[in-house]
Amino acid sequence: MTEQKTPKKVRPSLKESLDIQKAQAATEQSGQPVKTNEKPVDVIGKVQATGSVSLPAARKTFKQLPNELCRPWKHHDRSEYWITDSKIRSLAESIKKTGQKQLGLVRKTVDSDGATVYEIIYGVLRWHACKLAGVNYSAEVAPEGATDNDLFELMDDENALSQDISELERYASYYRAITQGLTTAEEIQTKWNVGRSTFFRWQSAGKISTYPLIWESITPVIAGVSLRDAVTLSRALPEDLNDGVVASIKDLPDIAEGLLRGEGKEESDALLKKHASMRMKQLINIIQETEIQKPEAGKGIAKKVKSSHVKQQGKAVLSSVFNPANGSTRLTLDKELILKFGGDKAKLMEYLDEAISELAATWKDAGLVDD
Repeated sequence: MTEQKTPKKVRPSLKESLDIQKAQAATEQSGQPVKTNEKPVDVIGKVQATGSVSLPAARKTFKQLPNELCRPWKHHDRSEYWITDSKIRSLAESIKKTGQKQLGLVRKTVDSDGATVYEIIYGVLRWHACKLAGVNYSAEVAPEGATDNDLFELMDDENALSQDISELERYASYYRAITQGLTTAEEIQTKWNVGRSTFFRWQSAGKISTYPLIWESITPVIAGVSLRDAVTLSRALPEDLNDGVVASIKDLPDIAEGLLRGEGKEESDALLKKHASMRMKQLINIIQETEIQKPEAGKGIAKKVKSSHVKQQGKAVLSSVFNPANGSTRLTLDKELILKFGGDKAKLMEYLDEAISELAATWKDAGLVDD
């Protein structure tokens, strides 16, 4: 008879501990259990305005903190674009009138001068709104011993439930977190039950955030950017943006907030996606139309050269990439070109001949062909 071993008692993770706390808090308030994977109703109410709300025992880690004692966690993922008085004024007015209804999460730590400070893991916008409203910041305090990895997981859970964090911003968060050693690709794939190919697309999209100028250009419409467009742009990006690309991106017109406001949510969402798609096409075209970089005397071409040879309705349908490292050239025929001329070999070859004639100048600059 095989002896059955008693399973070891596993200590709950920080996430599980906080989930249990929140579930207990909601149960005490409503008398009914709640699912811990759903966002519980917050219990602060008008605590800042009146101080009259009594928090359940499970929320004793909740604190009202002077704003000057708080600072954003170094790994927080809120863009500075959203943290302006004009963008958070309505939130600040709401907090001033009815109190902060949603807790942030902080970690107590000690500054270099020995003073106690609280790092904001999530809830940075709420903190700024509290400063603007002139009230203390309300947040739960993470248990002692919580690691950066633990806190990233909690921030990711909060982001997944938040309507204010776009999908592309989450992909960027994963890209940075893996680079910084806060998590691994395997952990993210397992957590969200996604396959390797999908996750690689997430990573490709997230890499755009490492190009500050481009990231700044799409931030106003980031919630409307499709994964497909993000991957297309990411794959077109060179290692470094040359002066011509930088100048062209800086010349792009700002996307005014008024352009994104419709009569209702449905119309506003449609406008957001429309302008996001337009901005991504502008960026992709700028990258693909990069002029051949003239080599310094005697040095040949040092970087990959991307060229657009045939366009239809502003979109490159026949493009190429020349790699000076190995002398190879990759031609890319877009599906639309194949569908239109796939049955007309003569016309297709005419386009290819034109492309090769243009590429000859690149090959000459690289010293691969003679005059």
